Amino acid sequence: MDRTINLSGPEDIMYNGKLVLALQILLFIAFTALCEHNAVPPVEGNGSYANPYRIENLSNLRWLSEDSTLWKYHFVQVTDINAAETRYWNDGAGFSPIGNENVQFTGSYNGKGHRIDSLFINRSDLENVGLFGNVNDVSDSSRIDSLGVTNAEISGKTYVGVLAGGVAGFTISISYSSGKVSGEEYVGGLIGDFASGKVEECFSSCHVLASVWEAGGLIGHNYDSNIFNCYSNGIVEGGKKIGGLIGLNINCTLGDCYSVSRVSGDSGIGGLVGLNKFTVTYSCFWDMEICGDLSADVTGKSTAQMKSLQTYIDAGWNFMKERINGTGGVWGINSVVNDGYPFLAWQGYEMEYASIFNNQGKMASDALGTAPLIRTFAGSNRITFSRLPVDQHIRLRVFTVSGRKVIEVIKKVHKGTVELNINCLSHGSYIVELYCDKVFKPSVKTIYVSR
Repeated sequence: MDRTINLSGPEDIMYNGKLVLALQILLFIAFTALCEHNAVPPVEGNGSYANPYRIENLSNLRWLSEDSTLWKYHFVQVTDINAAETRYWNDGAGFSPIGNENVQFTGSYNGKGHRIDSLFINRSDLENVGLFGNVNDVSDSSRIDSLGVTNAEISGKTYVGVLAGGVAGFTISISYSSGKVSGEEYVGGLIGDFASGKVEECFSSCHVLASVWEAGGLIGHNYDSNIFNCYSNGIVEGGKKIGGLIGLNINCTLGDCYSVSRVSGDSGIGGLVGLNKFTVTYSCFWDMEICGDLSADVTGKSTAQMKSLQTYIDAGWNFMKERINGTGGVWGINSVVNDGYPFLAWQGYEMEYASIFNNQGKMASDALGTAPLIRTFAGSNRITFSRLPVDQHIRLRVFTVSGRKVIEVIKKVHKGTVELNINCLSHGSYIVELYCDKVFKPSVKTIYVSR
């Protein structure tokens, strides 16, 4: 049987072209329908605080988002979730936020260190937009923690954030976001509008846009809340009250936070906060070389200062492996991680300045940590260099960070150990340089002395 298609003229070619296009569209629709994750309840958990529902996949997440009777329960996410498919849900509107004006989310969600990637929401006429739309505290167990929402694309009208649109009374901790988020008012990289709660140990790396007002790299509008140990490093744009970390901050306490977000707007612009009212702010910083010399309640720092451990130790921040400002280690710093700016300890990076404070807290850090030939130990007024080559000469020099030599010692090592008396050094950072015979490259350490 002859199955040849004969095209006798332009009309036949056009007809067959349309037929092929129609078939392609039908195949795409069929493929999308087959791949779409329908709402499926979790296999494990009953929603109680002791036995939360276990969110294992995108189908479970959709089940949570589309049934408002579930929004009073407790949930735990047990794996990373790829949400790229949400771009094709609900006729292009994307994911439906968990919690809205009529029924708020009042339970808890523990991400267990996992993330939701490529979440898409396109609801420019809707208020309270984000993974969680409208969230309200009704008990001490109401919280969101240990969750990342990455590479998101979120748009709404007002109260718009990647993690949450509008939040009241919740504690949000150890969470982070990245991607793009936009709206008219109250737009934040992590949270759009936040009131009467606490945010701690969170960060955002988002491109944030509020076309009218109140945009922040972390939070758009913040009222009567405590924000501790947070940072932002994205781009923030908008009209009025635009801040690298927070757009408008009212009656709040803000401590041990920083921003290196690039900020631009029409008025009320700040490297850290766009506008502060009745707010206590302490030990907070922003990079004025990135943001420009913006007017703000908090003085900007140079990029070099923002990447210096001493800036934060002097301000009382709690870093890993140091004891001057407490134990536990909330922050870390490493020149090759997070572009050299401080990171949160839970992010899992190594602390470059392997701090070796003694109990009296006299000496701070060892810059290289694994440098050859040297193992340092901090005494109250000395540093002990051990495991050095025996019967060789060493030259030990100490410089200020500006390059001025303050100590030089040349001696022969007999027992593999040399002590350096640092009683003459005042408070601050110093560079220690050690040369040994037959070793052409010196070992260099940075130390920090606290008096």
